[in-house]
Amino acid sequence: MKAFVTGASGFIGSHLVDFLLARGDSVIAFDRRPPVQPVTFISGDMMDSESLRDAVKRTAPDVLFHLAAQSLTGDSWADPAGTFRANVNGTINVLEAVKEFAPGATVVFVSSSGVYAQPADAHPLREDDAMGPSTPYGISKMAADQAARLFAPRWNLRVVVARPFFWIGPRKTGDVTSDWCRRVVAMERGQAGEMAVGNIDVVRDFIDVRDGVAAFALLAERGESGLAYNIGSGTGTSLRGVLAALSELSRVPLKWRVDQALVRPVDEPVRIADVSRLRALGWKPQRDVRATLRETLDFWRANGQAIVP
Repeated sequence: MKAFVTGASGFIGSHLVDFLLARGDSVIAFDRRPPVQPVTFISGDMMDSESLRDAVKRTAPDVLFHLAAQSLTGDSWADPAGTFRANVNGTINVLEAVKEFAPGATVVFVSSSGVYAQPADAHPLREDDAMGPSTPYGISKMAADQAARLFAPRWNLRVVVARPFFWIGPRKTGDVTSDWCRRVVAMERGQAGEMAVGNIDVVRDFIDVRDGVAAFALLAERGESGLAYNIGSGTGTSLRGVLAALSELSRVPLKWRVDQALVRPVDEPVRIADVSRLRALGWKPQRDVRATLRETLDFWRANGQAIVP
């Protein structure tokens, strides 16, 4: 299979490239910076529709995984207009390029669990649950999600929508689990002391990124066009539970305290995916949260960077 990956050099994109190469696929990486893997690299930006169209025309992929996005929630508050341009206009640019130059390709559009409203009873979120984003990033992803499913039948494209929940693992930065793992490694090196944390009683659906990218590949093969699929573990883990696991995995005593300044004024208490639709395709996760935390710690231990978030 010839796979075209936008955002191939990012956290999820790099793991997807690893997965595709391991099973023998040909990969075209479309990004502003080159990936570390030996693949065909095309330097470009999804906001430059001409370079994107030319790349799709020249490569004629069998499947296009659209991961490129402005995905930082904080940045979306600082620049909501820029977030909309990247996530909505960028997605439309991708769909138009496929329509014109690779109409037989499958598009796996990577949306977000941020599109959902918080259910009143905190039940696991289903794909047909109400949308109601709480951030500009979530609103932009909701619009792109809707656009992908609107244009697919209109343009006779095969588009499958993936809605990742909370993906964790080696290489990630800027989220709570990776920040905590880096802090633990800094403590082990004698470079940091007590760790300040926010609300540790929130519950999230954490999943290993490598299980997630395997789901992407499965959706490209078996997903139904026009449908959305949640990608999560289907189980919840509290941040208190993450801290307990890190305490056991740390090579030194883990010291932490709750800092009220880090407690968000609005923080959804529980966010878990209903993954029955994905499981019906034959998928199930292979790694648990503890195993992923151990591998993430080992990644930062070997990374050599003395960074204290």
